[in-house]
Amino acid sequence: MSEHYQNIEIEHGGPLARVWLDRPDVSNALNGVLIRELVDAFERLGSDETTRVIQLGGRGKSFCAGADFNWMQGMTRHRKEDHLKESALLQSLYHTVNECPRPVIGRIHGPALGGGTGLASVCDIAVAVPEAVFGAVEVKFWLLPAVIAPYIINKVGATHARDFFLTGERFSADRAAFIGLVHHVVPAEELDGLCDRLIERLLTTGLETLAATKHLIQEVAGRKPVDVRSLTLEATDRLLASQEGRKEMRKYLSRRVPSFEFEKQAVLHHSLGKIGDRTMKIAFPSAAPGGLNVALSSHFGHCEVFTLVDVEGDEVKQVNSLPNAPHEQGACMAPVMTLKNAGADVLVSGGMGQRPLLGFQQVGIEVYFSENAATVDEALQLILAGKARKFGPAQVCGGGGGCGS
Repeated sequence: MSEHYQNIEIEHGGPLARVWLDRPDVSNALNGVLIRELVDAFERLGSDETTRVIQLGGRGKSFCAGADFNWMQGMTRHRKEDHLKESALLQSLYHTVNECPRPVIGRIHGPALGGGTGLASVCDIAVAVPEAVFGAVEVKFWLLPAVIAPYIINKVGATHARDFFLTGERFSADRAAFIGLVHHVVPAEELDGLCDRLIERLLTTGLETLAATKHLIQEVAGRKPVDVRSLTLEATDRLLASQEGRKEMRKYLSRRVPSFEFEKQAVLHHSLGKIGDRTMKIAFPSAAPGGLNVALSSHFGHCEVFTLVDVEGDEVKQVNSLPNAPHEQGACMAPVMTLKNAGADVLVSGGMGQRPLLGFQQVGIEVYFSENAATVDEALQLILAGKARKFGPAQVCGGGGGCGS
């Protein structure tokens, strides 16, 4: 794919594309040719369904030293219309990388100044070495960081941008990580290893899921949660209804224990086991006002409250009540974040559909079957005795009590 490019090199093997800025003699400075080639490459790779992840790096000692001075001097001799056209070209570079539907990992092995800092800001995940240097140095050359400003401010916030935009200060990779410009700082000998591990993680996720997640982040960023309720629910439903969503859900469920094997495996692998010295917070869907002696609700999504029980070993340390999220705010997915934010480790329920079960598992909450327990205390005793069964195919249903009985 790189044979027609002069200033970039592309290594494209399978689902991974590595894009290299290849002007090492001028520290990979940006000129018109390099910018056009990068825009073309990211547009092509972003629409190529065989490409799943893109890594952006630089040849030589620098990641990118910003704009090429010869190119900038040429711009000053142009007419206003030509100058605006060149600025729009540079703007299109950051827009194209930022909007690319494929995850972009920035491999920052050296200085990333001016436009190079701008490139770091539009990478989804930026990994740098301690020797890397960053900065919006434009003011030192009587220029403005105008084109890169929206992307850097979106990444680090206005307060940090005020500091280094106005002073033109160069700053370290550690400070870049502190303000959120880069995500990881590792020794040079570990740079490629970490990039490879990140790539491996990304390659375990579907193409549509990654693209939808990137789009979701851009749509939600900076907006109030109340303003994006419909957007987030529609995004979830749209992905689950897609061919990839249905396929991956079937694949996920197929890895679980077959229903006809569940009863045998439950005793061996799927019981919670005695708590021993562990401390955990267990959530029970229950009637108001909550407590150990109230009735266990048959539906976690419609219950009035959750009774939260903190246990250490076999001892109950604390019992609290947590109001459930209104069902209309997210149906049976609403309790997922409610319980996660409350610090729950375990949920005990009489039944659950596939979507909320997957949601609880993704946030690290284990779900166990309430058997025939009528009260919170009866269900708690099952947990303390190590007799609670972890949810399996026999318990996944449309919700409500009686599942898996």
